[in-house]
Amino acid sequence: SPISILYIVVILCFYLTKFTNNVYFINPRLISASVWYLMIGMVRQ
Repeated sequence: SPISILYIVVILCFYLTKFTNNVYFINPRLISASVWYLMIGMVRQ
């Protein structure tokens, strides 16, 4: 389902930011938005 794909993407983003902050500095709002969409998706599910 799209929710699980998004979940995997979010996890990957967190792992990347854990090893290198480049991803976080590139677009922190995108990562934050992904987390919010994930939470909203889980609530609707």
